[in-house]
Amino acid sequence: MVSSVNGNSVTFKRAVLEEKDLLFSHLLKNPAVLYKDFRFIEPLASGTNEFLIGATGDNRLHLVEVVKIFDEGLLYRSLSHLQWMAGNASIRENNAPSDGNKTRAPGIIYVLPECPHDFLDALEFISSDIPIKLIKYAYLESEQVRGFLFEPVDIKRITHPVARKQPIEEQIASFTDHTGLTREEIMKFLT
Repeated sequence: MVSSVNGNSVTFKRAVLEEKDLLFSHLLKNPAVLYKDFRFIEPLASGTNEFLIGATGDNRLHLVEVVKIFDEGLLYRSLSHLQWMAGNASIRENNAPSDGNKTRAPGIIYVLPECPHDFLDALEFISSDIPIKLIKYAYLESEQVRGFLFEPVDIKRITHPVARKQPIEEQIASFTDHTGLTREEIMKFLT
């Protein structure tokens, strides 16, 4: 990746993030990476280095799971952290939603370098009950600077390729609508 720093062209290379603290520090200094009006709740934001807690402008609480390497237990840990948040009265009382709805479910924000399709499928399944945002990151370095590239991922559009495969008749009907070709003409191209 090539970018400009102080008017000079700089080539960035993907690098392995050795210290998760760099990512935590970057997020704490730049909460708008997560949501435009996001803020971290102190002192919880600097506590365990396991997860962060913050809120959007409407005071919806969010658990921020910051991951260096994806592992299969992430979803389970997130649900456990949400359960802990739900049982922590001081977090709920001090950050009541602006609409007064204290029973509104907190959300989860995942910040991770990669995300397997099975995990995305699970997130899509539970995202109707728990607000979830997924942000992929890449750690980049050059000789002069280092930093992160963040990319939001739309959970609703991502599914396992087999899971949303259209039946052949639907595909042919779609081709017919878009191209004006008959079913027989399309079948000739497919065989």
